[in-house]
Amino acid sequence: MINTLHQICSWLLVVLGAVHTALTPMFYGRLSLNALWFTGSGLTMIFLGFLNITLSRNVGRDRLLQILCFIANILCTGFGILLVTLDSEPQVIFGLALIVLVSVTAFLPKEARPVD
Repeated sequence: MINTLHQICSWLLVVLGAVHTALTPMFYGRLSLNALWFTGSGLTMIFLGFLNITLSRNVGRDRLLQILCFIANILCTGFGILLVTLDSEPQVIFGLALIVLVSVTAFLPKEARPVD
C-alpha cells in the first residue's frame, strides 16, 4: 500500500513537472533568465519523481540510492516550503503537497517486492 502510494505520488510529480516545463513558453514569450529558472523548477520535479520511482522499484537493495533519494526529498521539501511562503498559489501548494507525500512515503517501510 505504501509503495503504491509512493509510486502514484512520484508519477504525479513527474506529470506536474512536465506540465510546468511545457508551460514555460506561455508564461515567458522569449528566452530569459526567469524562463530558464521556471523550466529548471519543472525539470527538478521530473528528476525528483524519477529518483523516487527508482527508489520504489529498488526497495531495500541499494543503500546509497536510499540515502541520495532521502537527501533530495529533504532538500526539495525545504525549498518547497520556502517557495510557498513567497508564492501561495494553488499549484505551488499542490506541488509542495506532492513532494511532502513522496518524501514521507519514501521514509516509511515498504513491502518487499520481487525483482523484475
